[in-house]
Amino acid sequence: MKSALVRGAFVAALFALAAPHAQARNVTVAGNSVTDSYDCDGADATITGNANNVTLRNCDGIRVLGNGNHVKTFKPTAITVLGTNNKVTWTGSREPKVSNLGMGNSVDEAERAGKESAPDTVVKSGSGSVTVDGDGGVTAKSSRPDLVLREDGETATHDCRGTDVVVKGDGNTYRFRDCRKVVINGDNNTIDAGTVEALDVRGDGNTVSWRAAGGGKPRVRDEGVGNTIRSK
Repeated sequence: MKSALVRGAFVAALFALAAPHAQARNVTVAGNSVTDSYDCDGADATITGNANNVTLRNCDGIRVLGNGNHVKTFKPTAITVLGTNNKVTWTGSREPKVSNLGMGNSVDEAERAGKESAPDTVVKSGSGSVTVDGDGGVTAKSSRPDLVLREDGETATHDCRGTDVVVKGDGNTYRFRDCRKVVINGDNNTIDAGTVEALDVRGDGNTVSWRAAGGGKPRVRDEGVGNTIRSK
């Protein structure tokens, strides 16, 4: 009897070892006019409905088959759009493979999509520009291009000279000087933003410290997971 029990336990253990590990399940959004967020946990996401407004995290591949959807996705490796009049924006340190096979669709990096909205009035000079929006807000901008950092595992100090900086790499340690705005798309970076007007953290697991310009707090937007943002 004891021998039979031992053999039974042994066989059960073998089956347990041979059983496949649980896999992440794909996400499907089949409804219409849905506003929600989804975490694919490394699987894929498919949107078959229409007029949805969804945020997708940790989704490897994105397929948009419906129409009139607004999709915000973080760090996808591939985006395929087959429907019509869809707007897809992505954030990540690496550009995904994009297949836009429908009509009237747009697939853009989030920061670029935001910059494409036309201001009401722009006055340019040799040293930069002044933008006046519809509400009367005024933004001064240097003519120098933004600083874009794409490296991984780098340790460095950068002087923005009054412009913005965008961190697209992962695992970096940066110290910034004279940056107007710091945008972090990558993951697991340690950033000393210095004196800054605005922080936009879109990646995950980043540690950011800051000193506000003029003694006030910077404008902070944190769209990632596990980020630490604090004053020095």
